Formats: sequence, structure tokens, C-alpha cells
Amino acid sequence: MRKIVLLIFTLVLQNITSAQGCLPEGIIFETQDQVNSFAAENPECTFIEGNVTIKGNEITDLTGLEGLTNIGGYLKIIITDSLTSLSGLDSLTAIGGYLWVSSNTLLSSLNGLESLTSVGSFLTIYNNDTLITLSGIDNLSTVEDAVWIRENPNLISIEGMASLTSIGAELWIRNNPMLASLNGLESLDSIGDYLSIWENDSLTSLIGLSELTFVGGNLNVGENSELVNLNGLNELSQVGGNFWISNNSALLSLEGLDQLATIDGDINISDNNFLIGLENLSVLSSISGELRIENNAFLTSLNGLDNIDPASIYALYLQNSELLAGCAVPSICGFLENNNGPAVISDNASGCNNRSEIESDCTLLSVTDLVKANLMIYPNPAKDFISIADPSGVVQRSEILNSTGQLIISIENNFGNISISSYPPGLYFIKFYEKSGLLITTEKLVIQ
Repeated sequence: MRKIVLLIFTLVLQNITSAQGCLPEGIIFETQDQVNSFAAENPECTFIEGNVTIKGNEITDLTGLEGLTNIGGYLKIIITDSLTSLSGLDSLTAIGGYLWVSSNTLLSSLNGLESLTSVGSFLTIYNNDTLITLSGIDNLSTVEDAVWIRENPNLISIEGMASLTSIGAELWIRNNPMLASLNGLESLDSIGDYLSIWENDSLTSLIGLSELTFVGGNLNVGENSELVNLNGLNELSQVGGNFWISNNSALLSLEGLDQLATIDGDINISDNNFLIGLENLSVLSSISGELRIENNAFLTSLNGLDNIDPASIYALYLQNSELLAGCAVPSICGFLENNNGPAVISDNASGCNNRSEIESDCTLLSVTDLVKANLMIYPNPAKDFISIADPSGVVQRSEILNSTGQLIISIENNFGNISISSYPPGLYFIKFYEKSGLLITTEKLVIQ
């Protein structure tokens, strides 16, 4: 029995010894000979306690590092002209500091890092001329700090990031001109701070971020010249900082933001030349900053911003959107009525060209809401006659249309005992207009 216990103790001791670290001061590999001789010079070392830098044009492969399982500090793989693969790092499971891969002329993927599951600081993939995919980091599930994927001119796929579930700080995907989608980020559900998707000239969709519910800091989507909507952000409900959608020259709508409820900062929706509506922001109930809508040439109304608490808007900027006429939505009306902060309104269409125009429409909006609340069609369903009750006295004209939109009858002023007996059964619509001809509301009528 004592022999068995002694044998077990010996094996455990050997394992502890073999797992002991080396090189607390770190190491810099600048030649192929240094890489090749590493195992011979450090025969028991699988864990480098300090930082590791691999750099230089002499290094062509990393197979001399194939026993390495852990790095306590950072790992930098930088400025190599001959390295085509990271094979040799296949046993590496954890990096205590950051992982920086940049300026590697011939590196086309990250194959060789398949065992890596965690990075203790940030991950940077930057300026790698021939990198086309992030395959190789498929098992990386945790990055404690930021992820920066920047200026990789031939990167077409980030699908190697499929296991990543959370990022402690920032995610920057910027200036990757060949990247067409964000497929590969489907497991990511939260970003602790900043999300920036900027200047990716081939990006057509944000699909890939479909599980993302929370961004702790700013969200910035800008200068993506092929992006037509924001589908992919469909589960996003909260942004903890500023919200900027700007300079996306093909953006038509904010489709994809239908669940966004709170923004704890400014809203800046500017310089999106083909943006035609904000309706997908209808769930948004609160911001904590300025509201800036500027230089959106085809935007006609602010419908979609109706439900923002006016008290959560600290300043208002509505400028240089030449077709923008419909600005009298409840959030804007409430902000102006209560004088919550500065309001700069200019160079839009009539109705939204200055503060007084909006306030005038807001007054009418209040009246319209009152009319809608009290307007009554009875009986409904009906067979022979209907009457219309308008206690406000605002309605001057009504029109009855059939289900195809054809005008059946127009009625001026006298809304009692309107005969409908000659119309076939079915669904009809009644439009109500005030004195100036403005449409107040459209209601349904069922004729039996």
C-alpha cells in the first residue's frame, strides 16, 4: 500500500514539475534558429510566464513551439514577411495578457490556434495583408478586454469567432474593405463597452450579431457604403452610451432595431443619404442626451421617435434634411413645450423648418388626438344607416371607400343618418378630414 501511495505521489510531483513555468522575463523570437532551439533549451517548459514576441522576416514556421500550452503575459506575432501559418502553437490553450497579430504579410488564416480558449486582455487582428479568414480561433470563448479587427485588406470572413460569447470591453470591426458579413459572431450576447462597425466597404448586413442584447457603451455604425439596413441587431434592447448611425450611403431603414428600448446617451442619425424612415425605433422609450437628426436627404418624418420620454432629451438638433416635414411627434412636441434644452431647427422642409412651425403642428396634433379619442361611428357593423359623432366639431368632411380604395361617397358637415343600404356587405373605410383638408384619421366600417 505504501508503495502505491509513493508511486501516486511521485507521478503527481512529476506532473507539477513538468507544468512549472519558465522565462518569467519573457522571450523575443526574431530568428528561425531561436524558434527551432526553444524546446531543446527549455526541455520542461510548457508555460512561459512572461511575454512572448514573435517577429522578423527570418521566421517561417513555429513548429519548434509545439509543446507550449500557456503564456502568462502577452503574445505578439508581428511584422513577419515569410510566416504563412501559426501551426506549432496547436497546444496553446490560454494567454494571460493580450494577443496581437499584425503586419504579417503572408499569413492567410489563424490556423494553429485551435486549442486557444481564453485571452486575458485584448485581441487585435490588424493590418495583415493576405489574411482572408479568422479560422483557427474557433474555440476562443472569452476575451476579457477588447477585440479589434482592423485594416485587413483581404479579410472576407470572421467565422472563426463562432465560440465567442462575451467581450469584456470593446468590439471594433473597422476598415476591412472585403468583409461582406458578420457571420461568425452568432454566439456573442453582450459587449461590455463600445461597439464600432465602421468603414467596411463591402458589408451588406449585420446578420451574425443576432444574439446580441446589450452594448454597455457607445454603438457606432458608420461609413459602411453597402449597408442597407441594420438587420442582425434584432435582439438588441439596450445601449449604455451614445448611439451613432452616420455616413452609411446606402442605408434605407433602421430595420433590425425593433427591440431597442433604452439608450443611455446621445442619438446621432446623420448623413445617411437614402434613409427614408425611423419607424423601427418605435419601442425606444428613453435616451439620456441630445437628439441629433441631420443631413438625411430622403427622410420625410420623425415617426418612430414618438415614444421617447421628452424629459430624457437634453438638446435637439434637426437640420439640413430637405424633405423632413413631419417633426410634430409626441417626444419632440413635449420637449419643445417644456423647454427642456436648446433646440436648433433649420434647413428642413416646410413644417419642420423652424421651432414655430413644429409647435404649430404640435398644437394641431393635440387637437387631432382629442378628435380620434372621441370620434364615434354607430352602429358598426351596420346595415341601413350610420351616424358619426364628433363632439370636438373639428371634422368637416368624411369619405367612405370600399376595400379596394374606391371612393363611394363624400359627406360634408351633416353626419347623421347616412344611408348605406345600397352598398354590398363587406369591409369599408371612412376617412375624416379637418377644415384645411388635413386627414385626421381613417376608421373601419363593416356593412352587413
